[in-house]
Amino acid sequence: MGEVMKTRILLAIILGLIIIIGFWFLKSRRTSDSGSGKKAVSQEKQEKLPLDISLRYIQGDNGQGSLLKIRLFSRKLLQQDIDNKVLPKDERKEIEPLIVTCPGGFWSEGITVMWLEEEKRGAEHRKLETEIRLIRTSGEKKLAFSPGRIYEALYEIPPSVVLHPGTSLWVEATFGNQSFRSNDVVVPEPPTDEKERLLQAARVFINLENADELLRVGEELISSFPDDPSGYWFKGMVLESTGNVELALAAYEQALKNFPPSMQEGNVEPPIRLAEKINKLKQALKNNE
Repeated sequence: MGEVMKTRILLAIILGLIIIIGFWFLKSRRTSDSGSGKKAVSQEKQEKLPLDISLRYIQGDNGQGSLLKIRLFSRKLLQQDIDNKVLPKDERKEIEPLIVTCPGGFWSEGITVMWLEEEKRGAEHRKLETEIRLIRTSGEKKLAFSPGRIYEALYEIPPSVVLHPGTSLWVEATFGNQSFRSNDVVVPEPPTDEKERLLQAARVFINLENADELLRVGEELISSFPDDPSGYWFKGMVLESTGNVELALAAYEQALKNFPPSMQEGNVEPPIRLAEKINKLKQALKNNE
């Protein structure tokens, strides 16, 4: 074989190797880029939603179950709204609602109530091992969060469960691939007088939407504490809900009269709400004339 032919074959082999190496390099780059893209997408899917959860404990009277009110909301959107309000109108930005799908069984299975007794501080906290009944929730699958939008659920702790004063309660929740921890609430001392006991019972009945029992408590407050506004306030709520506008108006007006004069000016809650309700019912009666 001539020298010229050997040279040509060698050059062809070298060129082939260069082509193979180049192809392998380009393929590895594509694979690497594709992997990065997948990683980015994965990170986006795993990005935490700006959601928060809060807990309120409503203590029941003797023989009455206590309630837990859990709220799911977005503190981030709320803060954006607050920040917007301090800006000039032309600089304010539109706050896009956050729309998410509520995981199936979230309100019934994704909520765990934790507790820790005061005398056992530093000990391992425990799950409240009892049947906590889900009473009410929105049941919506699509949750559209805006600065003022809150989704609530109400649960009942049965009266058989004794939670000693000073016990800390909080909620741990799983929402899809995220976990939330609520604020802590502390079980208060039981009321020491009749008025506080009735007010405590009323708060439970308001949340349970039990109109009959709320009316009974309202009448007891009016009978025992006729100069206090609370009984008339509760009575007005029940009468308004049942369509007895005139009687509800009379109850609200008496409740407002029973507030100290300094509070009737409309500077302190609940007189503002009372004044609004009174005006609303007066307008309704006027429209029906």
